[in-house]
Amino acid sequence: MEYASIYQLNSYEHSEEAAKSRRVRDMIKAGRNFNGLMNSLQKKIQDSNHDFLRKYLNPNTIVVPVPSSNIYSEGNLWVPLEICKSLVGVGLAGEVVPCIKRIKKIRSSSSCKNADERPNVSEHLDTLKVSNLILGGADVILVDDILTLGRTSMACSIKLKEAFPGISVKLLALMRTRNIEGFVRSSYPEEGHITINESTGKTSISPLWGTSF
Repeated sequence: MEYASIYQLNSYEHSEEAAKSRRVRDMIKAGRNFNGLMNSLQKKIQDSNHDFLRKYLNPNTIVVPVPSSNIYSEGNLWVPLEICKSLVGVGLAGEVVPCIKRIKKIRSSSSCKNADERPNVSEHLDTLKVSNLILGGADVILVDDILTLGRTSMACSIKLKEAFPGISVKLLALMRTRNIEGFVRSSYPEEGHITINESTGKTSISPLWGTSF
């Protein structure tokens, strides 16, 4: 699955840029200042170095929010859904279709000590369901707040393709985790691929430039 992300997150380094990335993360997780983020996205799309973002951010796409680890209740904050609404509001997406739901709570990434403890794709598939909302277009963009391993997004992509054969599914994440030494800057748009190991249900993320993780 192709993905694009806008910001990098470093949770451990003590540099000013790493600290800035954590402030951006906290803002996103709290659902704050999405207008500012949308303005920043609009500027990045105009930058010729970030032409690839137009595949993910344009009025012709259908955006589908990635569910959290909990079952959603009306009135609760669902950050990816709010991001989707903001994208449509500024003309960077055409329609929001929240058609993937969590039907059974699953352990969250933040509660796990390492990647091996986190749910694999098969576990996610067992807790997700596609609703009867209809996807009317061929270009579907999954939207998430933070990309870490990509297992939830991969499971969502599989579910969507099972329900709607022939659609194209990509992922847009506002941030992706990069806990690497020498963290340079928090704003760093990137494109790459997420692949799944069918035997283990684990994923790997390969940027089109830089280091795989």
